[in-house]
Amino acid sequence: MTKDQRKRAQARQDREAALELAAKYRQRKVGKLVSFDDVAALLDGPYSPFHSKPMVDALILPQVDVTGPLSVRAFKIDQDIPFIKGIPPLPIVTEAIDAIKIRQDIDLLAYWPDYGYATFDQLDAMASILEARQRFALVMRTTKWIDEVEWRVEDLREPFTDTRATTKVRNNSQHLN
Repeated sequence: MTKDQRKRAQARQDREAALELAAKYRQRKVGKLVSFDDVAALLDGPYSPFHSKPMVDALILPQVDVTGPLSVRAFKIDQDIPFIKGIPPLPIVTEAIDAIKIRQDIDLLAYWPDYGYATFDQLDAMASILEARQRFALVMRTTKWIDEVEWRVEDLREPFTDTRATTKVRNNSQHLN
């Protein structure tokens, strides 16, 4: 088995474990705090707000302001993988991802003097988490708008004219069954 195949197999295992944990969070059957790595594994691939939002919401990482200059560095000998204590804003994370991609070596570290180090995979996970939070908020606002919108009967056009006699309450109850 090649290194790439082992990496894919490990990512598949991590994602399956994260999906199981997300199902437990959704059912409120878990007492442990969710970890950054669990959420990153869950968001690695397709996800839905129904399955992922409870776990992303349970991730307690503060938003961190990073003001220092970004530098890209190589791992030092015997350096541990950095521990994530907070998530910088999305533009700063994408700037760091782009800086590492320019060097064409994803084994480099992004470094800020007032934040510390982050690996490429951690930066990618941070970007996924921040984008997921934005998308979940957009989904919630959209579904709220859909639930609150009122249409006049004369506004209905083809192919929706067959729903003139259907009320919103009756239509919502049909979708729930």
